[in-house]
Amino acid sequence: MKTKRAFPRRPLLIIEWIDSHRRTPAWTLLDDLQKDAAPLICRSVGWLVAETKEVKLLVSSISGEKDELIREFCSGDIVIPVKAIVRTTVIRK
Repeated sequence: MKTKRAFPRRPLLIIEWIDSHRRTPAWTLLDDLQKDAAPLICRSVGWLVAETKEVKLLVSSISGEKDELIREFCSGDIVIPVKAIVRTTVIRK
């Protein structure tokens, strides 16, 4: 008889973070570019699968059977530097 195991319960989060970006696809006057220079705010949603002092690792999809013989798989991973995080919202603990 197979023993069922529960997957670890992971926090489901929305993380808002600052990223760099390219403002224009072509040559631009410096004066025009400097007027409204601002960072890009990104939002990522996913399960927190790892974190350190420097980063948080989210995945957007997790699959696998609740069976000892089958392992969990994930997709849509993103590593976000903690220094770039503006806000974290917990959707589910």
